[in-house]
Amino acid sequence: MNAPPTKTISVAILDEQATIAAGIAALISSDPRFTVTATFATVADLDAALKNALVPDVLLMDIQQDGASCTSEIRQWSYQQPDMGILVFSLLDSRTHVHDAIACGALGFLSKSAQQNQLVTALAAVPGLRARLPRIVPTPQSPLRGWLLPRIRTAVVRHVASSAWCLPT
Repeated sequence: MNAPPTKTISVAILDEQATIAAGIAALISSDPRFTVTATFATVADLDAALKNALVPDVLLMDIQQDGASCTSEIRQWSYQQPDMGILVFSLLDSRTHVHDAIACGALGFLSKSAQQNQLVTALAAVPGLRARLPRIVPTPQSPLRGWLLPRIRTAVVRHVASSAWCLPT
């Protein structure tokens, strides 16, 4: 008896460096669990696509676009697209960048120096993690922000601790 087919995970990539984005897309596309739906060089291009109903399961993005941090965009997309998980993939891997990305709604943060197997493991984990988190994502003005973020972090820690998705730091 054949196993039922598994749903492929759709991935969109946001990276202002076209060569990097193309290489990452090729790497991800070589794994049958994933389909790269689009690559974007700018936040504006991604915003336009999201407004036209292209919502991937996972957005793989560099946190820095056009010389600025995209934390406000992460917060906006987490709020407007609750079914899209965001995984930040960046050279800027200081504790401050990691904390800011997670606090704004990213489900994970991976350094661009990570190995290929770490990247695909993290990408595969994002949809499951998204399904386990509360559907409420705090807005910048939300009075729940201080109350909810520790609970989201706790849910993330519990999920990581209960799975094989523990990447070395």
